[in-house]
Amino acid sequence: MPDSFIHDAYFGFDLSLLVYHLSVSFVVVFCLYVFGLPLINLFVIRLEVAPTVEPLDDLFALDAKVRRQFDAAAEALRPLGFEGGGLFILPQLVKNVQLIICTFVNREESEFANAAAIYVSKNNKDWKLRFQYTGFTAYFADGTEISLHNHRLARTFPAPPGEITVVAPWLQRPAELCRAHRAISALLAPAKQKEFPLDTDFQGDIARFVSDGLAKEYAFARDAGYLVEAGNTVVATVAPDSGNPYQSPGAAAASAVYVATVKGAFLMTWRCLWPFRTWILASRVRRAKRLLADAGFEQTPAS
Repeated sequence: MPDSFIHDAYFGFDLSLLVYHLSVSFVVVFCLYVFGLPLINLFVIRLEVAPTVEPLDDLFALDAKVRRQFDAAAEALRPLGFEGGGLFILPQLVKNVQLIICTFVNREESEFANAAAIYVSKNNKDWKLRFQYTGFTAYFADGTEISLHNHRLARTFPAPPGEITVVAPWLQRPAELCRAHRAISALLAPAKQKEFPLDTDFQGDIARFVSDGLAKEYAFARDAGYLVEAGNTVVATVAPDSGNPYQSPGAAAASAVYVATVKGAFLMTWRCLWPFRTWILASRVRRAKRLLADAGFEQTPAS
């Protein structure tokens, strides 16, 4: 008796046909996931060649959870030699993502720190807090920058030469993260002379300092084939009726922008997708733990 007759008799349909359709559906969904999303980013990513970094004067425009995060960072970092540098709104990589940073400066140690909050919106009106993290960067006279962050986010662009970035998501207390950052800096650059470009090159202007750092990152991504300059276009300097309460109102302006190349759209998107993001993060966490062990860093229990 044929197998198909048995399937039809007991199940009312051909099981092999069901398996076929499920397999085809899986392949279609997988292709849309892996290849469709990068194609969307090919058309939506717009980055200013000269990024606009805006000050945010009103802390109370943010929700209570972010205010507590920024206040806790300020309280923890003040005894470590940091002073407040202000709140800033960073340029939007895509329209529905907004990054806000609260900055801190330690001139004696040539360190720059920020507590960051990332908001995401589905329709550019209902903004929801999605991620919070803290990061530290030390600067050296030869151009080396050593950073430590506690987020789980994928890096969008390749790291420029001289920039070393370590991630330690399990270190959530700002003071302990700062201690870990100093241990890694001492390990990787024990004899290098520190220099603080915020003061030497930008006369303490944090907005210009952050903008220049973003511009250099974008330029390196361009040179690596991720971005290409597309002339002038209207960028997302948000208009008053945009519904985004986390960005200063202002008229949209024309500016020279980068757009993603096909290579950039695929690589940037794949780094953010499961399972690639999980693999990359696991590798970075292993590296961070190895560096911290080599530096003799020991995590202190929470009080």
